[in-house]
Amino acid sequence: MPWPNHSKDLFRASLTDAEFAESYGLKDNRDWKLAEARKALRSEPDWEEGLTRCAYRPFDERWGYYSEAAMDYPRRELIQNVAGHKNISMLLPRQIGTGNWLHAMATNVVPESCVISTKTKEQNYCFPLWLYPSAKSDLLDVASPEKTANFAPDFLDDLNAKLGSAPVPEVILAYIYAVLYAPYYRSRYAAFLKRDFPRVPLPLDRAMFDRLVRLGSELIAIHIMENTRPHITKYPIPGNDRVEKTRYTEPTDKQPGRVYINSEQYFEGVPAVVWDYHIGGYRVAEKWLKDRKGRTLSYDDLTHYQNVIVALDRTIAIQAEIDAAIATAGGWPLK
Repeated sequence: MPWPNHSKDLFRASLTDAEFAESYGLKDNRDWKLAEARKALRSEPDWEEGLTRCAYRPFDERWGYYSEAAMDYPRRELIQNVAGHKNISMLLPRQIGTGNWLHAMATNVVPESCVISTKTKEQNYCFPLWLYPSAKSDLLDVASPEKTANFAPDFLDDLNAKLGSAPVPEVILAYIYAVLYAPYYRSRYAAFLKRDFPRVPLPLDRAMFDRLVRLGSELIAIHIMENTRPHITKYPIPGNDRVEKTRYTEPTDKQPGRVYINSEQYFEGVPAVVWDYHIGGYRVAEKWLKDRKGRTLSYDDLTHYQNVIVALDRTIAIQAEIDAAIATAGGWPLK
């Protein structure tokens, strides 16, 4: 994912503030002024250090510029614990407003606040696996390499007592992520999930824990796109690759499901259940394309979208396996 060339437009003296604002659809607000931001950025000799990859929506990363000159309220915690570090974060809301709880996503980059939903009530909190202590106080200081796992001591004590040993942090995270994606868990604790952060029950036995760890590990790898699978779709029609109007046609006896990006071009072989799959407030397969309306998709874009489709397809299959593992163990009581 190369750095955005247009970031240098901020520094081009030949491009006026008005021209820059018009080119990128920017407007001043109460807390941020474009002219002041450009002036401040020009005075930073190491301005490129602020560029960072960000999770924008599910399976959709963008570039962000982490600086008080470019953001209203930059969160130091994200720089200290996530940006520039090898870390995995879970994104979860405190509560949801309507519908079912589908609001969990993993990321290995700095997240935007609406990765899983644009509803104010459902905006995501970031729960990184590792916490890094910082030796200095400046916004962009590099944190020290020492790190600690971000788990409550009481939870670790209870888990260790249940399993008879202390799992490593990555294993615990995989277990938690599998639980959060279990349809059984989401249904059984639906009322609780609507009004507060999810509570994660302890495993019923070691066999259940190990099975969920295996499935949760795969799920995380899929969701951060570290593990891509062979495509289940085709993109057979040549054309301009421009996203104009997105629509889905159901599979029939004569043709598989298709996702059209314009009147002629489409991705073929998209199952209806994959097209309708939601993470948080988004139908993921539709949202990714809608956010690119008017754009010409590159080869990398076309490949990435097909990776997303197969990732969703595998997610659905893993969720069924997670429920099977929970059912084998007997399931959790409602309390």
